[in-house]
Amino acid sequence: ISANEKQAIEKEEEFINRKGLYHAELRGTIPLFDELTGALREYFCYSIDITGRKEAEKKLEDTVVALSRANSELKQFGYVVSHDLKTPLRNISTYLQILRRKAALDDECNDLIEQAVRSVKHMSSMIQDIFMYASSDQVNLHREEVNVAALISVICENMASLLEERKAEVRVIGDMPVLNMNRTHAHHLFLNLITNGVKYNQSDTPV
Repeated sequence: ISANEKQAIEKEEEFINRKGLYHAELRGTIPLFDELTGALREYFCYSIDITGRKEAEKKLEDTVVALSRANSELKQFGYVVSHDLKTPLRNISTYLQILRRKAALDDECNDLIEQAVRSVKHMSSMIQDIFMYASSDQVNLHREEVNVAALISVICENMASLLEERKAEVRVIGDMPVLNMNRTHAHHLFLNLITNGVKYNQSDTPV
């Protein structure tokens, strides 16, 4: 008796039945031995209809693929929208603050402008959260050489209104590295570091 004949065998089979319909079965063979001699006496064979289970598994797989595709499209939409909203929102904040400084407005108007600026900053923070969520699974995509010194210079130009408002100065001391990473994530990394450094600094002239 071979080793295979002493072992139970089980496998799934999928086929089209005589009616032209998909069918799946779980088929197995179990060897039965004589209790006294240990000799192989016979085989117990069975077949279980698993068509419903296999169809359910296939439906689940299709659902997972569809959900994954929908999630990817939603993240891409969030990425594009949040990215495109940043510049006009930043311009609104800048123009409001210029208006407050240069126009001869009464206290009520200045208060309204202040409230509008706070609302813009709140919306900007929400957009930032959406952007980071939308790009959170793209860490390893589109890697390139990023010159950190040049990147910080661009960031400081973009946040000039905040730096001016807080009388803040950003100094880059020494040589900054060139990193091989996603440029978008590098931008947000240093943007958050600098913004938080200015925002939470207790000095009247943060450096």
